Amino acid sequence: AWTQDVVTFNRAELDAEDLDGFLFGTDRTALRSPVEPLRDLQDDLCFYCGRRMASDVHIDHVMAWSVIPIDGVANLVAADSRCNLDKSASIPVRAHVDRALERPHLTEIARTTRLPLLYRRTSSAADGLFASLPVGSILWRGVRDYEPHTA
Repeated sequence: AWTQDVVTFNRAELDAEDLDGFLFGTDRTALRSPVEPLRDLQDDLCFYCGRRMASDVHIDHVMAWSVIPIDGVANLVAADSRCNLDKSASIPVRAHVDRALERPHLTEIARTTRLPLLYRRTSSAADGLFASLPVGSILWRGVRDYEPHTA
């Protein structure tokens, strides 16, 4: 109840969709509900490689859960198993993150899946992560394709 009061009184200033998760920690969410909406948004193509997806669609955290634990729709994409398993916990190139944040209809997907959007949190976390990465850190671009971070 207390977190709902904080959300109500600070809605304009806070990324309050998941305030209790921010204050008290968060558990990784089972991500079945966004499979079809994200698959539809991406025209049944893998977010990373653009190939048609098979029946085993994976939901991937663009900013890896192990690095930035954000289960918001803004941080989720549909990927084929090849890309998702190769990327694993790697930090992606900034272009992947920017593309994920620029997708249309994320608010609608959040509403229909009942998952938080967490757009500002994802964007801010990405800004902070990329600003703090040492030059030369290895970033994931695609399957067995990496590039050094240049700042």
